[in-house]
Amino acid sequence: MPPDSPHVGFDDDDSFRVYVESIAAAVGSGTEHCYCSPCKREAYVVVCTRSENAFPGREVALIWDADNGWGLAVETYSGEDMILLGRTDAEPMPTPDTVAALCADLLDAPH
Repeated sequence: MPPDSPHVGFDDDDSFRVYVESIAAAVGSGTEHCYCSPCKREAYVVVCTRSENAFPGREVALIWDADNGWGLAVETYSGEDMILLGRTDAEPMPTPDTVAALCADLLDAPH
């Protein structure tokens, strides 16, 4: 499958959705906190666990796109774009354990 394909290594939209849901489960978020759009080549997972302690009163989310993979970001108080805290390595489709490790490293560290 070409790299600019919306499915990036997945056979269909359902496979991509299952991958995003597995990321949500790995970071302790339910599927109700997931959004994915294979056609737009993007996904979004609200990270509920540990984020309340790390960034009280702010939403923390994993954001995925096919070019950059997963990034962890926190919302600002001013409504501007979210602040990117870090990314997984260059691989666009890392394992759920890799993404969970990113969250643990960034959310459990002192701020």
